[in-house]
This record gives sequence, structure tokens and C-alpha cells, in this order.
Amino acid sequence: MRLPIFKTVRILYLSFFLVTILFCHNCFADFRFGVVGDSRGESKDEAINEETLRIIFKQLKSEKVEFVVFVGDMVYKSENSNKSLERWKEIV
Repeated sequence: MRLPIFKTVRILYLSFFLVTILFCHNCFADFRFGVVGDSRGESKDEAINEETLRIIFKQLKSEKVEFVVFVGDMVYKSENSNKSLERWKEIV
């Protein structure tokens, strides 16, 4: 039985992190990262919550995080989603 690709990828990521934690628990003593999600706006006219997104990334920069994981819902889905996503990338 083949696992769907997303389950396979999830298992690989989990395995990587478990191995990293087990064999390199002191490697990341001063390591910082951010997890962010749901920066979309409330309508197709306001596809990105720009004010909140700018505040979040300003805080992340001030905290000197090593990297940021964005878990989804970046822009409000509409016929202009590609333009909105490009605008999101400019802000970030």
C-alpha cells in the first residue's frame, strides 16, 4: 500500500526532527524560529491583512529569529489571488 505523498513528506519531516533532537540536542541552544499563519484579509478587496502582517514581521525581525515557517492562509482566495500573493511577498 502506497502512502499519499503528503503523509510520506510528513513522516520524513518528523523523522528528521526526531533524529536532530536525539543526536544534536545541544546544537540549537540559541536557535530561534517563528511560526506564523493566517494573514489573509476579510474580502477579495482586502486580500491581505497588511497592517497585522507588517507588525508580525517587524516583531520577528526584532526577535532575530533564524527562520520563519508560514503555515498557510496567506491571501484571501479570489480571481486576483496571484496579484495578492505577489503583494504578500513584497511585504514579507
